[in-house]
Amino acid sequence: MDQGRSKEYHLQPQDSHFLIVTKCLKIMSKDLKRDERPREEALEYACMRWYHHVVNGLEQELNPRYSEQLCTDIKVFLRSEVFESWVNIVLCYCFTLDIQSTRIREKVYIQALNFLMVP
Repeated sequence: MDQGRSKEYHLQPQDSHFLIVTKCLKIMSKDLKRDERPREEALEYACMRWYHHVVNGLEQELNPRYSEQLCTDIKVFLRSEVFESWVNIVLCYCFTLDIQSTRIREKVYIQALNFLMVP
């Protein structure tokens, strides 16, 4: 990213990932319905891609000013009722793709529990 060219509009990639994750979590928390497949494009994107932005942001050393807020937002999401709905939607997509959902469900829950254990 060329900061000289974009001037005041310049964003670091990791900052962009943080902003996208934050927006995805807000969209899911507001619009995700229990066991109902998303009908809106933004909600579907949020459900299926938010985690990738977390990973990509962390791979690029997330700006410390965002990391605490991001951890808080993710923990709130993982502890909410919306989390179970999100897991069910992900599993629904997995059935569509013929993936073994039990293994994926276990992996998602284990990763979520491990994340929740982090102080």
